[in-house]
Amino acid sequence: MNFVFTNPKNYKILYIRNNSAIELPDFLKKKKFLSIYTLENLRDLYFFIFIKAILISLFAINKEIKFKTRVKINYYKIIFQKTNPKVVISTNEGEPLFYFLKNFYKKSKFLIIQNGRKNHNWIINIIKKFKNRNGLPSPDLDYFFCYGTNIANNLSNLILKKTKFIAHGSSVNNDVKIISNKKKNYICIISEVFNPKSKEFLSEIFNKKISFDDYYKAE
Repeated sequence: MNFVFTNPKNYKILYIRNNSAIELPDFLKKKKFLSIYTLENLRDLYFFIFIKAILISLFAINKEIKFKTRVKINYYKIIFQKTNPKVVISTNEGEPLFYFLKNFYKKSKFLIIQNGRKNHNWIINIIKKFKNRNGLPSPDLDYFFCYGTNIANNLSNLILKKTKFIAHGSSVNNDVKIISNKKKNYICIISEVFNPKSKEFLSEIFNKKISFDDYYKAE
């Protein structure tokens, strides 16, 4: 476990990740952003923010949400308040808590970049189970960058009705430069070649070997 004893600075982009999450797309890596790990990873944990989140959760008036989840929500909320991000990004569509964070911090846009082939029913199930087990409100997400229109249509119709879906394919594959292997066909017209010694033309000596010197002497 690695503790951080300073507070995070202001960043326009905040990236919440875990050990299995993919890297951000290349165009986002060029921008300044703060990368933080989920609490489950116990990595780069902001110590004083974590203690404050526990205290706020202990004395919360509304205790319908389970304590462990309240701690996580308050931990992220305090980080959001200190960094004031315009955008909060996750590349793990399998992290159910992220779908609910906007309910507790409205100032930022929350978006998910899909990082693997997931069935829409699988995503719906983890969201519903997490919501019911923890007494959470309905999920709220601004953008979902997904692989294709099929998963977008199903999720938007069944559970994420306010979310704007953008079908962009795989962000990992999109960063790979496409190299075309198509062959280009050209027509090269060469004047009649002859052997200067025999004065025979190419058409007459087709079955004979022509030396490099003879070839260019013919021109």
